[in-house]
Amino acid sequence: MSTPETLSAPPHRRTRVTLLLCALIFGGGAVVGAGAAAVWVGRQVREAVQHPEDAPRRIVQRLQRKLDLDDMQAARVEAALARRHAELLDARADFLERTAPILDQMEDDVAAELPVEKAAGFRGQFRRLRDEWTPRLERLRPRRNH
Repeated sequence: MSTPETLSAPPHRRTRVTLLLCALIFGGGAVVGAGAAAVWVGRQVREAVQHPEDAPRRIVQRLQRKLDLDDMQAARVEAALARRHAELLDARADFLERTAPILDQMEDDVAAELPVEKAAGFRGQFRRLRDEWTPRLERLRPRRNH
């Protein structure tokens, strides 16, 4: 008759399986955590790119946390940032206005090299990425009509 000791796996084998399972669980958690962090960072960057007009507020919030600024200091810092922010947005809008025709031409050049069915897909993808990663000019120059 067999005893319970003879039916179970040797102790070193159970240890290896346990360590392997721990490593798999840890690795899976690391992958999920890294993926979640990448998604979060991507959303934050996209939000900052799409809404440059909110930059002084976001900068002050960060400085207030990092430097432990009181409300009076934070208000003065935000005012200092806001004084030059309009100029910065204007310069950025000038840059986007200058690069828009170049990007349009690049889109046309690449699409001309592709078969018709692939060109349509490329154009859609190109425009989606361009809309996603460049701010709207009306957000940069809210007082001007374009």
